[in-house]
Amino acid sequence: MPSRKLKDSERRRCANACYTCKRRKERCDGRQPCGRCITRGVDPECSFTPSPTTKRRVRNARPPTSGVDNSQGSISPSVSSSNEVFDQTPPQLIRDSLGACAFTEDALQHLMVEAKPSDSSTWFVNIMDDTPEMPDEEEARYLVSWFFRSTSCVLNLFEESEISESMASWYKRCSYELEDKASVAVFFLIFAIGAQTCPENRDKEAEQYFNYGRFLTASIIMDDISISAVQSNILITMYLLGASRRNAAFMYLGSAVRAAYALGIQRHDINKHFKQYEYLLRERLWKVLRVLDLFISASLGRPLSTHETRNTGIDENYSASNDLCAIFEDILTNIYSPQKISNTHLERISEHHRQWANKFPLGLATDSIKPSKFIDEADGRETPNIGLCHLKEAYCWTIMLLARPSLTKSASKHMYKTSQDMSQWEPPTAATEPDQILAFSCVDSAVRTVDLLKVMGDNREIPKRLPFVVNSLFVAALVLGTAYFNDLDHIFPLEKSMIGVRPLMARFSSHDPVAKGALQTIDNLQTVCNIYVDERARRKMERQSLLVRNLFGTVHDGSRPQTPTQHDKAKTTSVSVFSQGEEILDTWSFEESIGDMDGGLMGVLPHEALEAFSLPKPTTITFDSFDASFPLFSTVDNVFYLS
Repeated sequence: MPSRKLKDSERRRCANACYTCKRRKERCDGRQPCGRCITRGVDPECSFTPSPTTKRRVRNARPPTSGVDNSQGSISPSVSSSNEVFDQTPPQLIRDSLGACAFTEDALQHLMVEAKPSDSSTWFVNIMDDTPEMPDEEEARYLVSWFFRSTSCVLNLFEESEISESMASWYKRCSYELEDKASVAVFFLIFAIGAQTCPENRDKEAEQYFNYGRFLTASIIMDDISISAVQSNILITMYLLGASRRNAAFMYLGSAVRAAYALGIQRHDINKHFKQYEYLLRERLWKVLRVLDLFISASLGRPLSTHETRNTGIDENYSASNDLCAIFEDILTNIYSPQKISNTHLERISEHHRQWANKFPLGLATDSIKPSKFIDEADGRETPNIGLCHLKEAYCWTIMLLARPSLTKSASKHMYKTSQDMSQWEPPTAATEPDQILAFSCVDSAVRTVDLLKVMGDNREIPKRLPFVVNSLFVAALVLGTAYFNDLDHIFPLEKSMIGVRPLMARFSSHDPVAKGALQTIDNLQTVCNIYVDERARRKMERQSLLVRNLFGTVHDGSRPQTPTQHDKAKTTSVSVFSQGEEILDTWSFEESIGDMDGGLMGVLPHEALEAFSLPKPTTITFDSFDASFPLFSTVDNVFYLS
């Protein structure tokens, strides 16, 4: 009886049939396992091979978008040095690999975190009614010590001995004359940063100090261009960075830079005409402006406000931080601004990196940084050398900035290649192509950043707000997460480093909203990376499972009894090398035995299973060299591996 004719609306077409239905020339419903395989009890063997049409479609499809568009090295217009922009790269790779998930669909994680104080609109009025008192001299020294500890290398505006002497002199005079109010503003801003970063919860007190220092700056100092105006605006910028108010910090930094330009501080030829003390003060101001400007520009993707005209590599008064700022500027202006990577620029910047790495110990004294990993405090405790951490983490950040477009491109290429033909997947072993070398350098710097900053752990007493450290940890975590999708966990300790990032970021997240948002992103990224690694392992396992199942059967759920036929039994018996006489053991070839099966094992295994699994093919396995009493299988517990 002919089958009922179906309407077009009822007809369901299958784009690709499973291998079993293809071999039996039966209708397949396209599911996995399909209905016919379930009915016949062979659902574990239900597998699909890409159809020629699908293969052509995949070959002609464009690879996933990456940070680099073509082999000539042009960067996609969406690529920026901003962390928020780079934060969108892992979700793109994850969406291509794993599909939509909580990490890829979280629209808020790419937004800039900006804290807002509760009295932001009334602080100017409130500060006139509630002016904070100067702390006592001992408390002032405590806050100053935390100021210098938290801003080492970043805010090298003053010498600690200089501030201590000036403060002691002011406490003796207790003068509020107009010429002293500039110093009072600086003192209160220093107290604010000290209270903001000290281990105790003194945020309310810090905000009062800050608002009063800002009030004095706006009402008195900004009436005229002066060194004090530059210093005060720099201190306001640093406090706002620690308070997660980066947009406000960006605006105050602009005021500091404009004031510095008006004073000619950016020009070394002008500074050198001043007396030694004034010359060093102006040079320190310019260096601090450069550090803050490069940090904000690189982390937020904003245009640079400063430009260096000095030769930062000369030996006289060599500053490691100022020379590193020149590398930052070179990367931002010649790599990210033109959106194109040139071999000439890469060679020049990498050469500058090598020179800096060889020379930076000579510039530590100029930057008031001690060379040791730890510093002995006055109370006898050993604390991490935060200045050295700031310098080294910035060096690693320059490498990650330079190389992360290549990492994104390499990851996209790798995922596209494995998605087309998983059977030819191989873990990366060594960098050979230029893009791959840069990608490896990027991941290496991320791993070393985490290793460097682990000194902040172990319950050591450190400032509770360190925006530069938080930024480096977040950048490193994003690079490590991207590296997972390039399967670089076979080369680098990505899992260990990702696990190491979390407690460090968690330590800052209780006080820093930016760190809190970064921690949530890192947790989501770690979860997705674990899923990717698990699915990758399962895909590799599935490639071999069909071969194993046909060789040995299976007892897992959904399996059918493996009852060999008489033909299979005969063939299996004929190739049992251990049940034959000694003459067979003399010379036995695995390849020849497989060939002698003639439809036995080779007929049982599907074609794609054999393609996915390379059988060993030694020419001859001879046992003549073994002693007659030597057992074929070891009976001792110790196993020795020969390399």
